[in-house]
Amino acid sequence: MEMKRTIFIGMVALMMLIASCHNGNQSSQSTNDDDQTQLEINEASSNDCVAYRDSVEKEYQYLISELPQYKDELNKEKAVWEKYTDAVHEVARCEDRGSSTPMYVNDVVNQGTCLWSESLHNMCLHLQGGDVSFSKTRFTPAMIADAYDAYIKAVGEDEDVEDAPGYQDALRKEQKCWNDWMKCRAEVSRKLTAELRAVYDGCTNQVMRTKLLQLKNQNKALGLISGDIMEHVLPDDCSDKELLEYPGFDKVWAEYMKGFSFDTSTKPDSFTVIYRQPVNGYKVSAVVKQDKSDMLSADLIFTKNGRTFTLYTQSFGDTLFNRGWEGVLGENDELMQKYCNQTIDADYHENRKNGETMPRSTPFFFQDLDFDGIKELVVVHFTCAVREHSGYDVYRIVEGEPVFMDEPPYNDDVNDDFGMTDYPEFDFKKKTISCPYPEGELKYKGRIIYGVSKTKKDTVIVNGHRHLFNHMEIIKKIKY
Repeated sequence: MEMKRTIFIGMVALMMLIASCHNGNQSSQSTNDDDQTQLEINEASSNDCVAYRDSVEKEYQYLISELPQYKDELNKEKAVWEKYTDAVHEVARCEDRGSSTPMYVNDVVNQGTCLWSESLHNMCLHLQGGDVSFSKTRFTPAMIADAYDAYIKAVGEDEDVEDAPGYQDALRKEQKCWNDWMKCRAEVSRKLTAELRAVYDGCTNQVMRTKLLQLKNQNKALGLISGDIMEHVLPDDCSDKELLEYPGFDKVWAEYMKGFSFDTSTKPDSFTVIYRQPVNGYKVSAVVKQDKSDMLSADLIFTKNGRTFTLYTQSFGDTLFNRGWEGVLGENDELMQKYCNQTIDADYHENRKNGETMPRSTPFFFQDLDFDGIKELVVVHFTCAVREHSGYDVYRIVEGEPVFMDEPPYNDDVNDDFGMTDYPEFDFKKKTISCPYPEGELKYKGRIIYGVSKTKKDTVIVNGHRHLFNHMEIIKKIKY
């Protein structure tokens, strides 16, 4: 009796762990970035995923110790389930969730684990004399097949999916493995006693209910996600009626997005920002407008000594308007309504955190990036690079005209919309630029270090005049 009591307490602790794994995306959303980096959050998520799997394995070992006569059948089912979870993992890898992708993958894998765990827990609870309750609604293979078809179709229509055919193939493979698992469970069921079969079949029906919910949510309620998405997915505690009537996340989300307009023809207005202070001797203003994606772009107008030139930023990241990027479309509309057709006098700021060499939330800045003592003009495309980093266009000012720096590392030939990003690290004492690769990955494969060439100069010709500047060359390559 004492042994069973100990095991029951252990299962209570297990179910608390399961709940924390199911709600991992919610706790991740509330994590303070200043306290924990995304890398640390991802590592914690991986550790939780492993701990969850280990705990479920312990529960399985208890089950076969209580039912040794069915050990072969249960081991066969476990092997088939493991093939299913491998297929689930392949599906998880088909989506790019930015720097939080590892957390998303772990959440998807946990979904596969929880299906097996749900059945194990109820079987163990029955063996210990506990009350086991199941849904009275019968969930069928046809419901699951329809939900898979809808999910596969939604992937094919999603413009944000880079490899839709690959994603769809992964889902079809997962569906086959799911069907194999359900077929195996049916074979196990036929070999059980009538009492155990009734519980085991109830577990299967409950597993199908949970799988139907997962498929209809289309893996959207996982990883680090927005509150808007959370409001439109099915919660775990939804009723059977709500589950059966839910048409699928893609349809619910499409209906929700009808309330947003993306037609630029209805948004011709703009507002103007005039900076009070001269910046590197220039009087600067910005004409801010919305583009097709509702991002706030701007024409930056520089005037000095009676000469004017205009440069473009596709995402205007001023300290006053740094919420104007594409992730907050509704706020952009509110900002345009607030300042529409107005002229605003504003202070120019270069916000830098301790130890940072580049300013944050600044649409442009002047800084000597080729170490020759002359400041270049940097136009910032706020959060437009991979993983919501910023893109840079770097210009030398020659005879009052901006000349785009089109050589590496200032133009890396990787980004089509701008020259470089804010990933490279500038060492102004050593006069080097350290460029990690590939940009946006949680673990870099290496770095390319640039330094000032001792034998070569960059040549710029403006108005027939030849100008020489420092040339940056590769001085070191590092592989991790």
